[in-house]
Amino acid sequence: MSVKKLKNASVSVLITGIFLFSSFIQASAAGSTRIAILDFDANGTSKYAAKAVSEFVSTEMAKKSELTVIERKQIGAILNEQGFQQTGCTEQECAVEMGKLLSAKKIILGTLAKTGKAFILTAKSVDVETGQIDSAESERCLTEEDLELASKILAVKLVNKIAGTSYATPMRTYMQDESRKKYAVGFFYRYGIIKDVNVPTFEVTKNSLFESLRLTSKKADIKMKTAVISPSYEFTGNFGVRMDIKYMYSSFKNRSTSYNNGNLVNGTINEGNSLSLNDYDLNNGYGLALNFQMIYPVEGFNFYLIPGIGVDKFNLKYSKSQNNYSYAYSNYPVTYRYASTYNLDAETDIYSYIFKIETGFSVYVSRYVDLFFLAGVDFHLFSELISDVEISETNTANTGTIPAAQQNMLKNTTMDFKGNFPPEYYVQAGLVLRLF
Repeated sequence: MSVKKLKNASVSVLITGIFLFSSFIQASAAGSTRIAILDFDANGTSKYAAKAVSEFVSTEMAKKSELTVIERKQIGAILNEQGFQQTGCTEQECAVEMGKLLSAKKIILGTLAKTGKAFILTAKSVDVETGQIDSAESERCLTEEDLELASKILAVKLVNKIAGTSYATPMRTYMQDESRKKYAVGFFYRYGIIKDVNVPTFEVTKNSLFESLRLTSKKADIKMKTAVISPSYEFTGNFGVRMDIKYMYSSFKNRSTSYNNGNLVNGTINEGNSLSLNDYDLNNGYGLALNFQMIYPVEGFNFYLIPGIGVDKFNLKYSKSQNNYSYAYSNYPVTYRYASTYNLDAETDIYSYIFKIETGFSVYVSRYVDLFFLAGVDFHLFSELISDVEISETNTANTGTIPAAQQNMLKNTTMDFKGNFPPEYYVQAGLVLRLF
């Protein structure tokens, strides 16, 4: 060997030694773990993509103060000086030998593989002193464009395992699995409320000794409990359709009213009345709705904006026997008597056309399962919730002369009830199973 070559070799060894020593001192002083990240092995992918993943992982891990990451150029220079090739070093024995040459406490070995349509990134940390794997992590994505972000997520996972930290992983904006199934069926529970529904009621007014009736309305709220089965199909990742098949159980808030009143007028005329109003019975209903789903996927979530149209059907019954006004009039002692009962009757088959708008999100559990959460409003079109309201009269006793003002109470009744059908506001949650 010439003197010149000998001098060059000596200088190289000296520089390498100084670098290793200074790096060791710095790592020890900072209390950080010195690691080396070798080139990822390519399995069914290009070696350039695998090398790029190695760079991404190394760059992200070097940002953490708990670790001292040996620069990749320096790794290559040191191993070349020692005549050691890192390519193909995927076994623990090889990693331990490299780690000793680099004065590293841990060596990171990794692989970039292609399985089906998915890229699989795997990495393991080998403890140089024990020769054992002390941690391993993996990440997956579907396109090469997502490899950089997948590498960063993998790097943060490794840092948390090696250093015992709890750094938040970067937001995942890609799908990990192959395309999800397009056909699905959802099972939902919905709770809603329809506020300020006009419901018919009696208004009793006094005119001299006699009462008169007027049909009017009061406000009531309806609580809606609905089971929904929803087959759906996604044409693209951003648009789909869903059919809602609904079974609805509904009830009015408690609005029962009753009173009894009797009095003796002038010591000779006995007058009494009573009013009884109970809850409406809104029978179980059915409905269909067609929804158009606009989808915005973000990091394992799908956010939705969903307009739709549909139709609902109910049957409303209002019991005559329990919703009435009774009036009795007699002199004292009894020489004639008049008594009558006025029944409030409302029974309607309700068909309501709806326009709806929903917003919500789904949580990606797997390629087969989503959790779904929605809030929405149904606007009812061309429909009144209560209509066909009437008052009927039943004479229960009629002896003697009926007072003129009471001969037909219904003639004094103003039929001014106006029905309405306010929007339903609701929340909905359930499970979506992706079938095929």
